[in-house]
Amino acid sequence: MSEKLSGPNNDPKHQVIIAYMVHHLIDHFKKYKKYNNYIATPELPFGNLIPDVSVWDIKKNLPDNIFTVFEVCWEKDLKGQLEKVTNILKQNPSVTECFVLTVDTLKSKKVWRKRNGTPSQPINSTYIDLYKSDFLEVIKRVS
Repeated sequence: MSEKLSGPNNDPKHQVIIAYMVHHLIDHFKKYKKYNNYIATPELPFGNLIPDVSVWDIKKNLPDNIFTVFEVCWEKDLKGQLEKVTNILKQNPSVTECFVLTVDTLKSKKVWRKRNGTPSQPINSTYIDLYKSDFLEVIKRVS
């Protein structure tokens, strides 16, 4: 398998992680009325970036209402992807949490907006505070 990730031509495992993540999030949103208008979509253009998965409110205008962003990468690219999601948090007030998942090691790193508005340091986590949802099952399915 190629280690170069490039949109729809990515490694199949990369695409599987995205598919499982979108499925997990939509299933979660369907369970709770307060998330009725939320949708998870892959490869949605967001400014000059295209995150692997974005969560947003379908009743509001894009990109001002993207809440959560997920990136999937190889371990060797983790640092760069963490910088990317940290910049997304800095530049987009609607985004509150970002996750980076690694294809080869199945790590999940989380960066979120702190109360003072600045991005946190990355931590190991599969828990999405905004939706009170844990996506550990996604990682277990692809391991």
